[in-house]
Amino acid sequence: MAYGIDFRKRVLAYVEEGHTRKETAKLFNISTNTLYVWEKQLKEQGHLNRKQRISKAKK
Repeated sequence: MAYGIDFRKRVLAYVEEGHTRKETAKLFNISTNTLYVWEKQLKEQGHLNRKQRISKAKK
């Protein structure tokens, strides 16, 4: 499932408020792995934009 940037920001803000990742994941109904991926992406790339998918040309 693709999550919007606003949702991702709300989730990470909740963690920043001092809540645990496990608690946050349960509340927002996402996996803790997804949460870690978003945190890593924000730290390394400086944004939460989704990856652009490259569609293959139709034959």
